[in-house]
Amino acid sequence: MKKLFILFALLCAGFWAASAQEIISIYHKAGKPASGPQAQSSAQYPLYENMRYGDYKGLYDARSYVPSYGDPYDPFLAGVASYFIPGLGQTACGEVGRGIGFFLGTELMMAGTIISITQTPGLLDYSYYGEQTVIRKPTAGDHLRNLTMFAGTFAVYLWNVLDAKNVARIKNMYYQDVYQGRYPGILEESYSYRDVNPYMRYREYKNLYSTKGYRTRWGDPYNPISAGLAAAVFPGLGHCVAGEWGRGALFMGGYGLLMASFGTAADQLEEAGLDGNDEVLALPIAAMLGLYVWNICDAVRVAKVKNLYARDLRGQMAAPELSLEPYINSAPAAAGNQLVGGLALKMSF
Repeated sequence: MKKLFILFALLCAGFWAASAQEIISIYHKAGKPASGPQAQSSAQYPLYENMRYGDYKGLYDARSYVPSYGDPYDPFLAGVASYFIPGLGQTACGEVGRGIGFFLGTELMMAGTIISITQTPGLLDYSYYGEQTVIRKPTAGDHLRNLTMFAGTFAVYLWNVLDAKNVARIKNMYYQDVYQGRYPGILEESYSYRDVNPYMRYREYKNLYSTKGYRTRWGDPYNPISAGLAAAVFPGLGHCVAGEWGRGALFMGGYGLLMASFGTAADQLEEAGLDGNDEVLALPIAAMLGLYVWNICDAVRVAKVKNLYARDLRGQMAAPELSLEPYINSAPAAAGNQLVGGLALKMSF
């Protein structure tokens, strides 16, 4: 239990140190300044394209956020996503590292709370001594420890939901200031001339795109948040929602194999009378947790990459094409048909 408290204290200290370093490092940044209405002291802290979230989050107050048409992120959906799965809202807004941190932090605090409650003498179990049942009553210190762990878990969980909403608001404010409401889409412009065709498979074009800085557009066929929520409900389901059934089946099968191995190991320990050695099950549990987190992040990425691919296809179909081709035709004349040649300018939409 002491190790859990030490781990939680180290996590809090790491968050505080990272925030302080991000505020200090912004002084050393230089680039394209912004003159948007929501930037605070933009002359002292210049904004530029492709900045990291940690470098500009201290410049904005999420409470002063004013929604604007074309904002790439929805704060309400981000909060709902993190309400169901801690860290999913941050991941859907492009902050994958921050989302994984909240997910692991919440899960560790929840695991610590469960262990604290289940290991409290007399709270959930009782021991038999012959014919007389002796109930060991928990002490005041046990109750205080359990209450502290529960309050800490709830605080981290609530922080996760509010942080997801603030991340979406601050990133929207940053895009409003940098792009002045134009939202040209740096990545979309970079990949707008990719040679793609409607018959390509996901594995053929997935390396052409980077989801860093991805912003939702009207008309995107897939919703990254919905894909992440589906993957959180059942591993592989988010990939199926995004149209990648084969990839989803692989995640489902891998998670099923890990669950089967976990059950087999637990049964073998119980048969051998070693069911108290829970540390033996740490490896399959860690593997299941790692695959579960990877499944959610990958489902979100699949939806984003497929949206970028769909935008390129629409751009190619909508772009007009001009071609200059020679032609030969026959035209009626007084002495009969006469061949006429020239050049034809063709335009296709």
